[in-house]
This record gives sequence, structure tokens and C-alpha cells, in this order.
Amino acid sequence: MQALKCLLDMAFAPVEEFREERVSTPGWENVNAIKNNRIYFISTVASSVHHCCFLLYMAKCFYPELFEDVDPDEVLNEWFGRFLGIEKEGIYAYPLP
Repeated sequence: MQALKCLLDMAFAPVEEFREERVSTPGWENVNAIKNNRIYFISTVASSVHHCCFLLYMAKCFYPELFEDVDPDEVLNEWFGRFLGIEKEGIYAYPLP
């Protein structure tokens, strides 16, 4: 039940069009994620690099106070450099949690 409450308080959306549709859908204005502007976009590429990178973005969104000393973007940058030998390009989460 707690997981369901978290999902109603926050929403993850794959594309901007989806976000705009949700924000403007009648009745959704009462959803906490909409009211509190807690809609996040996280690229699935972050998951394909390594699942822990994707989960860090989600953890930071769900529990910012518990993960205030964690920077998921920094971890992803390091992962790209250390394990893939390339520099990360692009944005993998918006807004950055």
C-alpha cells in the first residue's frame, strides 16, 4: 500500500507529451504528483548502462532527504568513464533530482 501511495504522490513519464497530457487531463489536477510538480523523466538508457544508475535516480526522486549526499548524474558519469571508457553525453533525467 505504501508503494501505491508513493506512486500517487509522484509520477514518472517517458516523454514530455505524456506529461502534458496528464497535467491537462480532467481530474488529474487533484493528483499529488501534478499538484506538487513531482513529475520526473528518466531515460531508460540509464538503466541499460547499469540498473543501479537508474535506481539511484529513482531513489533520489522518492527519498531526496535520504539520498541528499548522492548525485545519480555523477555516478552515471563515473560509470561511463570507468567501465565504458567513454564520456557521457546528454541528459538522462529531468529535472535532476
